[in-house]
Amino acid sequence: MKIPELLAPVGNMNHLKLAIYNGASSIYLSGKDFGARKYAENFTIDEIKEAVKFAHLYNVKVYVTVNILIKEGELESVIDYVMDLYKIGVDAILVQDIGLIKIIKEIIPNLKIHASTQLNIHNKEGIDWAKSQGIKRVVLSRELSLSEVKEITKYAHKNNIECEIFAHGALCYSYSGHCLLSSYIGGRSGNRGRCAQPCRQKYSLVFENGSYLDENFLKESEEKYLLSPKDLSLYDDLEKILLCDSLKIEGRMRSEEYVAIVVSKYRQALNKLRHNKNIPKGEELSLVFNRKFTRGHLLDRPNKIMNYNKPSNNGLFIGKVVDFNGKNQIKIKTETTTIPEKGDGILIEGKSMYENATASYGFELSLDAQFDNDLLVLKTIRENKNIDIKIDKDSKVYISKRNEIVNRTKQDLKCEHHSYKKSILNLNFKIDKNNYPIIKGRLKIGNGNIIQLKYKGEEQWQTARNRPVDSDKIKTNLQKVDNLPFYIEHININYKEDLFTPNSSLNQLRREFYKKLTVKIEESYIPQDLDKVKVNYKKYKDNFYREKYRVQNKNIESEKSISLYINSLETLERIDNKLNINRIYLEIPDYDKNILFKDYKSPFNINYCVNFLKEAYNISMDKNYELVWKWPDITNKETLNGIFKVLGILSKFSININIMCSALGLIEVLKTEDRKIYGSSYLNVYNHETIKNLNKFDVLTLSPELSKEDISELVKNTDLEKIEMIVGGVVEAMISKKPILPKNNIKNLKKDLNIKITKDTDINLSIKDMNNNYYPVKGSITNDIILLYNKNLSLIKEINYLKSIGILNFAVDLRWEDNENINKIINIFNESIFNDLDNNALNKLNNKLNEYYFETTDLNFNKTLK
Repeated sequence: MKIPELLAPVGNMNHLKLAIYNGASSIYLSGKDFGARKYAENFTIDEIKEAVKFAHLYNVKVYVTVNILIKEGELESVIDYVMDLYKIGVDAILVQDIGLIKIIKEIIPNLKIHASTQLNIHNKEGIDWAKSQGIKRVVLSRELSLSEVKEITKYAHKNNIECEIFAHGALCYSYSGHCLLSSYIGGRSGNRGRCAQPCRQKYSLVFENGSYLDENFLKESEEKYLLSPKDLSLYDDLEKILLCDSLKIEGRMRSEEYVAIVVSKYRQALNKLRHNKNIPKGEELSLVFNRKFTRGHLLDRPNKIMNYNKPSNNGLFIGKVVDFNGKNQIKIKTETTTIPEKGDGILIEGKSMYENATASYGFELSLDAQFDNDLLVLKTIRENKNIDIKIDKDSKVYISKRNEIVNRTKQDLKCEHHSYKKSILNLNFKIDKNNYPIIKGRLKIGNGNIIQLKYKGEEQWQTARNRPVDSDKIKTNLQKVDNLPFYIEHININYKEDLFTPNSSLNQLRREFYKKLTVKIEESYIPQDLDKVKVNYKKYKDNFYREKYRVQNKNIESEKSISLYINSLETLERIDNKLNINRIYLEIPDYDKNILFKDYKSPFNINYCVNFLKEAYNISMDKNYELVWKWPDITNKETLNGIFKVLGILSKFSININIMCSALGLIEVLKTEDRKIYGSSYLNVYNHETIKNLNKFDVLTLSPELSKEDISELVKNTDLEKIEMIVGGVVEAMISKKPILPKNNIKNLKKDLNIKITKDTDINLSIKDMNNNYYPVKGSITNDIILLYNKNLSLIKEINYLKSIGILNFAVDLRWEDNENINKIINIFNESIFNDLDNNALNKLNNKLNEYYFETTDLNFNKTLK
């Protein structure tokens, strides 16, 4: 049976050792810069070098994450960094930035690139794109079902691309690479490795009538962790996912105990499956960290993925309280085979003393648990504080920390228990004609290479007077490999047993041989094409500087354009044709007005989309703007099949519509002489190399995360007609496949309403944070949820600056905007973009805009996003 690679997270050197000793096939880590876990301890370049040496010695591959988006001003340093990694001999790097992929392909074509999950590859077309980019492995989107993973993996294998999936660890609420909430709230971007995890905060759900204000319709749910998923665990389903090439454990910021236990349990389970045996229970996985476990989108329904009640560690549930003496003794009906011991952490969840809410109480056991008949007895005599929750028969008891695991992990660091794969070594020993000892070794290492070493000792052996060194002694000595991961299969001794050498000399001979063998292993991973790479590197750098410092002849008087995002036929009809509008990106709105009734398995509605676009086309026939169909940013197999059927039907009506999308790999299929393709903001364009790599798009939307300084640097090396900036309107904060509220809560909310609602009732949903900020929640034709930022964007005050650096194409997002305000808002942006106004006039226009927008923001434009 084929067993996939087990890929472990490493945040520091202790993590590295624990992962390796417990059986990881490979590890992934990050440097101090350019990695998507900026708040992990991470490694300096020298530490990476040592980590690579150590891992390779133990037949473990090393993947380095260079998986953040790269700003224009960082291109030079990231190239140097990747070059250093290649020289060290890392096995692959994980990349998100499309421009960086292009650079690596040009300079270091033999460096293996793994497409980060941040690239959100979720269809066969993404695999086609990966192949065109020279990518060797794709980390698939975590939102895929098992059947989708199987189909994509089979297709990838036909194209010589490996597939990796997450098997254990934290989940994000949003699709990877499609969450900007942390960036907008606090300037800490998940795309830059600095996510502040706003999804783990409390929110309430607020909803009201979308058509008119009705006080009877306003409703707010109880505060819950509406955006906080459970942790993923596919441990019990490993046999179903063996088709993948690599199973990834998340957790570079988790504890040493987490790394040791999770890697160990998954290694044991995989080894059992290799020999067609049942895997052991995985209770220990709950003892190191979990937010409750889910099988994720791979095997669970969306409603089973969320943990609305708690965003932190749950521990292992051991049972419910059946009796409490009011002081220090608790009796429990156990539901687990794991029994608490002295030093373990215990957490009890009960009711608050002061309000109608849940509360928790934690303590450390000072005595081993005991049994009273069938009941488990815990004593809290070490606690001096009063127990401040109601402990009754409904209270749940968890082990939150396992002392035995802490101690075992400390022993693991000493390599006292290990599950790593050993290299097979065969040795030959002989004495040459001048009485010098010679050891020949043949070592088969994990990457399939054969290391051969011939070592001649420096000390000549002497003719024995009394007690010559015998063959058994030599053999015993050579077998002392200490902690080196070698399995000696055979030792051949060719020696007459007539010579003598001191024990110290024999020991020194062995140590020097193994030292040189270790060096040979390290050298075997060093690339052999470094000279060629250095030539490529110099050529690229020369071109880079020529482009960077060449004189820019930007014609700031070039014709400007304005694009609008809308998602309503009524809006399209209302737009004043006298206004200056160049393009309209038309998104088909969600078929269901009331997303509380949404069925996440409802099929893509082809007829609805065809009729919507036909009507839009008829409305726009005699208008001055270009109509563009804005596709959903998530396009799985079913969605793509539906979309292409829509295009086919439209073509029969002689309707050839231009398209905006962010789907990688589709440009070659969609692009024709008479069809333009526009790239949406979720392509995450940060630098000019990304623009070059996506050059088949007619126009690309810059990432809204970029600052004034970032954009100023970017435009120096860019064809300005190829880029567009969103300068106003609604702001998408994330896209998610997960529900916003559990079904039971939705039913209760509907019961509490004073008027009847149906699936056709227009409902405005928002989530409200603890600071009373409201984030609108919208549906989509793909059954995904779109979360909007709580403020509208306005860069009107920055228009003169943007014009001065050469920006030609401007966009305003008017989706979900009140139709009464549409033309007024467009007119404001028309005035600011197409007229030469001073800053005072722009300020007045911005103030006028605030009459229609509740509150505006410039997002990250005037701050540096780290």
